Amino acid sequence: GSDRRVDVAVEYAVFDESDRQILKQTETVAVETTASFSKLIQLPDDLPAGRYRAWSSINYDGQEFPAISQFEFSVEKKILGIFIGQFRIIFFVFLALISGISIIFFLNRRHFLRHYVYHDCPDVPERERIYYEILSSILKEMRYHLGDAAIEIFQGVSGVKIEKKSGRILSAGPNPAKTIALFVLEYEKKTGRRLSFSLNEQKGGRVIKKSNFERGPTP
Repeated sequence: GSDRRVDVAVEYAVFDESDRQILKQTETVAVETTASFSKLIQLPDDLPAGRYRAWSSINYDGQEFPAISQFEFSVEKKILGIFIGQFRIIFFVFLALISGISIIFFLNRRHFLRHYVYHDCPDVPERERIYYEILSSILKEMRYHLGDAAIEIFQGVSGVKIEKKSGRILSAGPNPAKTIALFVLEYEKKTGRRLSFSLNEQKGGRVIKKSNFERGPTP
């Protein structure tokens, strides 16, 4: 309310969570046309981590009401140059990213195992190609349930050849029709489960046999 320069006594203090005063500073500021200014306070280097309260007040001649302000702040340690609070956020974000990538990889792997086209066999004679497609369909479903162990079961059939990485059948042996039966028998022998077929899917005018796998051992 004054129209002249006023000397204002400013007091600063910092308190810990127990309301114990950590430091205190005072100064006098001549206020005439400037109503605000910045103040930097150096905290002690050995100040423990925790929550603190910064407090300030001003006093001047003719003052009618108290002028007090305060706010809370945190003191944190650093890990590798990063505040612990920020480090926690970065850690949880990183953990979430890794989890997301792992889930996406798992889902994509399942999609790959279930939908990968194995019967790319243009060099196989037309009369034998249907047997390659049946074997590939069985192997696709079997690999979905057993993983790479399905390829090992297929390799247990005499005379067959397979590309391990992709699961592409290179050779179904001298008698592909017989290989189908031997492959099913090999599966049942190794796993103790039965394998059945249904003729309910058509592709390119051909009936494709779909395989059904029991989840438990054969009684």
